[in-house]
Amino acid sequence: MTDRPTNNRTLPLFDEQDTHKANLERVKGNIGTHIMAFVRRHFESGAPFFHAEELHKYVKAEANIAPASADRVLRQLRLDGAIGYRVVSRSKSLYEVTYVEGCDE
Repeated sequence: MTDRPTNNRTLPLFDEQDTHKANLERVKGNIGTHIMAFVRRHFESGAPFFHAEELHKYVKAEANIAPASADRVLRQLRLDGAIGYRVVSRSKSLYEVTYVEGCDE
């Protein structure tokens, strides 16, 4: 981290990527368990399809967060290998859960 003077004060410069990662981890910690529960419920019920709006409503009811946060955390959980899904219809925001860590297939 580098410092830069501003108005006779020294302010740290934060790397945007580090800040983004830190924010994502914070949000993931807050709502990740709710997203996992939502995805697991769909996967185990034998009805693995869901619309993004359903996820947004569920997470908002459970954690009261911005809808875009659920999308970002959903993608991060997939990157982390905790879940798998495919986009069935981008225009309809329809997803299919293909894998959930700890669940039998």
